[in-house]
This record gives sequence, C-alpha cells and structure tokens, in this order.
Amino acid sequence: MLSTINLEDTPVLDIFRFAGAQAVKGFNQKSSKLDTPCEFFRKNKLRSFRCKTLKMGDVRLSVILPDGCEFYAIQRNFTLAYIKLVRSYYSRLNDLNYEKKQCTHG
Repeated sequence: MLSTINLEDTPVLDIFRFAGAQAVKGFNQKSSKLDTPCEFFRKNKLRSFRCKTLKMGDVRLSVILPDGCEFYAIQRNFTLAYIKLVRSYYSRLNDLNYEKKQCTHG
C-alpha cells in the first residue's frame, strides 16, 4: 500500500517514490578507488602500519594515528582488512568533523 506522508510544514511528498529514486541513484554511481597503502599512510600522516596473522588465519591490520591511538581492522585476508580499515577510518573522521561542526554551531 502506497500512501503520501505529510512532513510537518513541507508540501505533500511521496516518500516512497523519493526513496526509490535515491536508491537507483546510489546503484548508478561508481565508487571511488581506494588509495594504495602507501598513499593512505602519507596522506593521513600515520606513524606506522602493522599487519599480523592471527591463530585462526585472520589478518589484523592496524595503524598508529598521529595522536598515538591505534586504529585496526580484522578480516580473513590483507585486502579485506585494508578495505575495512580505510573505510572505517574515513567514516570516523567524518563523524569527528560532524561533531565539531555541531559543537561550534550549537
């Protein structure tokens, strides 16, 4: 059942059609390539990369941030661990930047 939802003072908006259009747009956009480990290291001014194979065969990839904190990801191979590490690192940076903006405007 499709119904129109009125969101407070906004004009009548067909939320299901809008969501469907956004979903299609998301599938059509190409994702950008990840930086190589060396580019990622230099661009973010990291202190060190560490890679360790755990007992069960998983790989633990970690970086030491400029402030001394460790940031890591565990996956079944190096490539997957690197992808997870980079994506979670950048999402963490975006969250921190968003919080800073909220503090200065709030």
